[in-house]
Amino acid sequence: KDCEGPVLLLVKDTWQNVIKDIPFNSDEQALEITTNSADGSEEMIYMNLYDNERSRMGDIAIKWTTPMKYSLYFCIDGWIEFSTTPPSEQDKIWRITKTSTQLEIKCNSVIVSHIDINTQCRDPTQWNKTVEGIWFSPYDSASDAYRIADTWQDVKIPFNSDEQVLEIKTNGTGGLLYVRFYDSDHDCRMGSPAIAIYWGTTIQYYLYSCSDWTIFPTTPPPEQDKIWRFTKTSTQLEIKCNNVVVLRINTSSQCDDPDHNWSKTVKKIKFSYYDTASNSYQITGASDTVNLIDS
Repeated sequence: KDCEGPVLLLVKDTWQNVIKDIPFNSDEQALEITTNSADGSEEMIYMNLYDNERSRMGDIAIKWTTPMKYSLYFCIDGWIEFSTTPPSEQDKIWRITKTSTQLEIKCNSVIVSHIDINTQCRDPTQWNKTVEGIWFSPYDSASDAYRIADTWQDVKIPFNSDEQVLEIKTNGTGGLLYVRFYDSDHDCRMGSPAIAIYWGTTIQYYLYSCSDWTIFPTTPPPEQDKIWRFTKTSTQLEIKCNNVVVLRINTSSQCDDPDHNWSKTVKKIKFSYYDTASNSYQITGASDTVNLIDS
């Protein structure tokens, strides 16, 4: 499956707020996740948990090994088998409930793990905290959808780089814009392309699997309020800032991309947890996408 960023439902041609993490309160709410991974596929649920200061307090990971195993960062070292084997159905709903002293994981209504935090966690002070934010890690390859309360949400934002462009609003003089691209629902590897823009002494960009941090060939306009427009084909990438082309790159010849990830059609996007600059985004149609660069 795919990899990293905020979890939002797409409303086409409408600016959407960028969520840096998913608001949650483990004292009052439970988290449910749907998966459809095959036995032995090695796919994973992988979530980071954050406290009220946005400090990472732990992770929950579940891996489709044979037998299935799970890991709790800051609690249990390594991967362990569930105390009760998860049901055999491929379609699963996982329900995770946590208090200051207890953690329970259910799969299709069967309790598969129950942890006493004070006696079974190597660092109970971390897991005693209230979880106030969650994030689906880049390593997550199994999660299809989640819900808190009553509404299921897509883990990744639907997109099609053959037909659409991505626009992002920023209004700061510092921070990081960071977006990951995925070619399908079932392809989450660290080699997946990503675009990052950093407000340092000069504004620089970074293309994962393509280039290191580099100054834009054309300096972005000086206005603090910026709209970034990203257009991608199988061979080209263009970045505009306030309608000024600040980067055009031939990804087929200029990227160090042995797996040809930049040639693939982008089907999903996610904003990284580390993104501190993006305020809102929209996905729009683009008549100039296919023949992006003729000159």
